[in-house]
Amino acid sequence: MKIAEYGPSVGVFLAALATYLLTLCPGVYTEGAGELIGAAYLLGTPHPTGYPLFVLLGRVVTVLLPLQSPAVEINVATALFAAIAAATLTGLLRSRGVGSIAALVAGLALAWGQVFWTQAVIAEVYGLFVAVTLLAVASCLAASAAPTSLRRAILAGYLCGLAVTTHLQAILVLPMAAGLALWPRWQWARSQSRGQLLAVGPFLGGGVLGLSVWLYLPLRNGRGPGFHWAEITTSSGFWHYLTAADYRASFFDLPWAAVMRNAERFMEIWLQEWSLLGVFIGLVGILRLWRLDRSLLTIIGGALLLNLLVALNYHRDPAGFGVFFLLALTCGASLIGYGADELISRWRRPASGVLIGFCLWLVTTHFSQADHSQVRLPGQYGRDLLAGLPEGAVLLIEGDDIAFVVDYLQRLEGVRPDIEVYNRQGRGRTLAQNGVRVGRQREHERREAELWRQGRDLYVVVIRRPPVAGVRFVPHGLAYRLEGPRTPPRTADIVDPTQRLLQAGAGGHQVADPRLAKLAANYWWMAGESFGARGDTAKAVAAYLEAANVADRSQSTLYNVSLRLLNHNELEEALETIEKAISIDPLQEGPYRLASQILRGLERNHERDQLHKRAQFWGVFP
Repeated sequence: MKIAEYGPSVGVFLAALATYLLTLCPGVYTEGAGELIGAAYLLGTPHPTGYPLFVLLGRVVTVLLPLQSPAVEINVATALFAAIAAATLTGLLRSRGVGSIAALVAGLALAWGQVFWTQAVIAEVYGLFVAVTLLAVASCLAASAAPTSLRRAILAGYLCGLAVTTHLQAILVLPMAAGLALWPRWQWARSQSRGQLLAVGPFLGGGVLGLSVWLYLPLRNGRGPGFHWAEITTSSGFWHYLTAADYRASFFDLPWAAVMRNAERFMEIWLQEWSLLGVFIGLVGILRLWRLDRSLLTIIGGALLLNLLVALNYHRDPAGFGVFFLLALTCGASLIGYGADELISRWRRPASGVLIGFCLWLVTTHFSQADHSQVRLPGQYGRDLLAGLPEGAVLLIEGDDIAFVVDYLQRLEGVRPDIEVYNRQGRGRTLAQNGVRVGRQREHERREAELWRQGRDLYVVVIRRPPVAGVRFVPHGLAYRLEGPRTPPRTADIVDPTQRLLQAGAGGHQVADPRLAKLAANYWWMAGESFGARGDTAKAVAAYLEAANVADRSQSTLYNVSLRLLNHNELEEALETIEKAISIDPLQEGPYRLASQILRGLERNHERDQLHKRAQFWGVFP
């Protein structure tokens, strides 16, 4: 492309980056953000598949752009990568002959889509994944057009290999892209009576070179102060890590009803992203691609189908469901670009006006959902949790929603270094040094018992089986203190949820972000636990109900609240709460069993039978 042809890409980059910086999260976010920040800033090895390119490039950004905190620096790096991804899509379409306005619309459809935007303003890998994957697609198309070019074949292979290191979703687009790059070269080699190695060798060699970024992981694993998910010193452990084997159980084990539910969610996401107008433009884009660019249509169509095949068979976190469709959404933005080009070619002025309105609708509609500029709750929750513990305490923590926040606060901001923090799920800092899975968990439990017998002051954030018999869990701020049967109970001040949430900018009864809502609900939950321990049942029930109201899209919160309401004999409220939990994810067995127990207490046998039938429909009960 000529220099002037880069105008739309530059425009998309600047528009996307401006909105991302305006809505950027000012600190650490929840889930895996704290881990990724720590891994990038201190050159660690985060959760599978390690994302070495994100770690290395993120560290480069922190060096070049020193800001007020490591969290902000890595968040800015994510925004940069995401803006580059949107600009890359615009550039790809321009290189395929799409007009400037239509290509710009496609880039903005990606940049200002709700799912992509929300991932662009926190520490996440998806912007870089989309950017490198689009570069790989563009390179494969260029190699297909010049089958005799050795340089293009090597570059296409290299970018394909590099894309795999950014996220395994890239694998879903590479069969079509690589096939288009290799087939003309294969035919050329045959016509020249040359060997097969000449056809595929340069591409494969480039691919191996791209994948070599993964070598960072075993070379750096366990070294330095950065977060390290697990040991990957053996070949089998490294393969287990690279293939994300820990997550395999979440795929391809669903009844047909659950697959159809996922399809319904996908349609909701698609309409939420672009409305019916965007869907219509995308359908027009399919027709234009069929006429003008079947090579790209092959890549887009194949990637869409493979992404749907995998994502519709996924079952893990309903709150994070949309990111598993990011490849499909990127394909959708490409179709919108081609559809816009078709409409402009037929009705230039009216179509251009509609498309400009469409882009304005995107940015204004999704701004409030994507705006993380006031998100301070995760960092404050972590500080409140640590502040409530005495000097020299041991905190046993689990759950991605807070474990990585605490890890970030301690490692990078130096909050409460006197407290020993261990992850009970064996991730990062852990008491278990040997074994895998069950064996590792048993060692962790043994080490916890040792700490208890040594007289250490132990605290947990989630109640499990106590390390030794007779130990009880006593609410203490935002954690539970482990106390022996003969220890006089010690009471701690109850954290005021209203005051703390107002200070974190999360006041009111509803928090839009489901992950933040779960953190907000934890304040109310622990208040309920503290009131219950003091015998104030009325205040305890009121706090539990407030927790359920705040986190009405968190199945775990609703389940725990329902269980406590059952324990306090508030059966009607308990039933209403557990029904909400079932509706969020009907594939979990626990909520059905708890609902059955509640209905038995209410002597509603007919409703109990209906509940069992519903569970059987979803494949939960045999």
